[in-house]
Amino acid sequence: MRKFYRLFILFFIALFSANVIAADYGRGTMTPLPRERLTNPIALKKSCKKISVVEWRSTQGYLNSTSQSDKSIKVLNDTCNLAVNNFYRFINSKGYHITNEVRQRQFDTSISLMPANISRDGDDPRNLNDITYRFLFRQKEYDNKGDL
Repeated sequence: MRKFYRLFILFFIALFSANVIAADYGRGTMTPLPRERLTNPIALKKSCKKISVVEWRSTQGYLNSTSQSDKSIKVLNDTCNLAVNNFYRFINSKGYHITNEVRQRQFDTSISLMPANISRDGDDPRNLNDITYRFLFRQKEYDNKGDL
């Protein structure tokens, strides 16, 4: 009987440890985890040609409007081009200073689309509103002149 209790306690400790490790995997990691990434990233066009969608998760209850489709990709591409083409004008209008070195760089980034509606599943770990897990360490950095 003693051996049974030892095995039971050992099993309980192993199970608890595995859950703790799994819960911390990805904590504070804003980039998509391997299981969250698209098998085939979606390349955008025109001004956004160096930008790709690497994560796309629909919101439960809003699948028609949040799922990946030709129409939604076109909307995303058009919106991205509008943003990229007007980015520096917008930043300047808000009083921020972008150095010439930064201006010379081309946008080269990836996009994640994830649920954000708190009433559905936006407060689940790894979703957009998840400031206690996925975006735990997110912060903006400025130099002493206020430049990003």
